[in-house]
Amino acid sequence: SVFAAGAVMALRRKPLGFAVTSFFLVLAPTSLVQLADPAAEQRMYLPLAVVIAAVVGFVGILFKKAARNTVRVCLVAVVATAAVLILGTYVRNTTYSSEKNVWADTVKKQPANLRARNNLGVALCQEGVYGEARRHFEFIMSETLSAINGNVNGDIYALEANSPQNNRHLALTNLGVMEQSAGNTNAAITFYVKALKVYPYSIEARRKIFAILMNGGLSAGDAEREMQKMIHSKD
Repeated sequence: SVFAAGAVMALRRKPLGFAVTSFFLVLAPTSLVQLADPAAEQRMYLPLAVVIAAVVGFVGILFKKAARNTVRVCLVAVVATAAVLILGTYVRNTTYSSEKNVWADTVKKQPANLRARNNLGVALCQEGVYGEARRHFEFIMSETLSAINGNVNGDIYALEANSPQNNRHLALTNLGVMEQSAGNTNAAITFYVKALKVYPYSIEARRKIFAILMNGGLSAGDAEREMQKMIHSKD
């Protein structure tokens, strides 16, 4: 493997071996420990410092050994590369300028990423773009039919971020929030109850149903009993 080859070179005091070994050692903690979002690009930020140091060192060695004309060519290449990287950073920063842009970029590149669609829908709702938000939530509903009622594991308290069960219950909860914001409390409760039938431990859905019932004039005890009746109904 690349790591093994780098380790052997490092033992022989080769600079390249030190760079390769350092890269993988810095990356190891986030590679060996399971993360909720294992493809997150921030895992590469610190290891890239090793790559940059190696490249700078390599260029420095070239400058020492190269003739004057070659040095000029190398300088032009370095400046051109820096310009490209600066432009790439600027473009990437425009993506990170808002939550909506981040998730829209993710959905564009990974249309099947249900977590990204849920988060994009929420961001769109915050900007008042409800129609487009609803389309993302409904897409999730169509892609997570396996997570309906009887096909879930009710013993799981923590769900994986990209699991069908997690994204279906979040989409239903988000649809409920949309209806509640529009003043349609009955429709909102329907979505919240469906969310709880998919994932019974959804604190947000329970809290929102409880709040609606309390605002409707029920006591805390009556609201709790009514909510349990809704959750366990066969409808």
